[in-house]
Amino acid sequence: MANILKYAAFILVMMLIITLGVMYYSNDKAPTTEHQSAKKTVQNESISEQYKIYFNFNGDESQIIDLIKGTAEINLVYEGTSKFTARILNTDGTLFTELVDTDGPVNEKQIISVPQTGAYLLEVKTTGEWSMNRK
Repeated sequence: MANILKYAAFILVMMLIITLGVMYYSNDKAPTTEHQSAKKTVQNESISEQYKIYFNFNGDESQIIDLIKGTAEINLVYEGTSKFTARILNTDGTLFTELVDTDGPVNEKQIISVPQTGAYLLEVKTTGEWSMNRK
């Protein structure tokens, strides 16, 4: 009899946890004025809202980067003398923007306009060490 009571109590507690989880999840999906205001804020981002990142690689590399809608500053440094090509691709693989395509050395700063917040692919083709930072 004691085991039956333990199982019944366990089942009741699990049902309560599931019910509370469903209620919490349902309330989280309803857009509030606060959420709508946050969405508007993201649309008005500027360079200062782009969080800083720094990469240091050697040779060809593809790296996923997150960009926030608005303006972003991309700095590329390459001290070698061979060909250096850097571009940003959309998630579907299409070209978003070509940052640089020249022989080294490279110390390039590009200001780009980001159409929407999301993941992009930084693709660099070169030999030797290079770095990228975003402000």
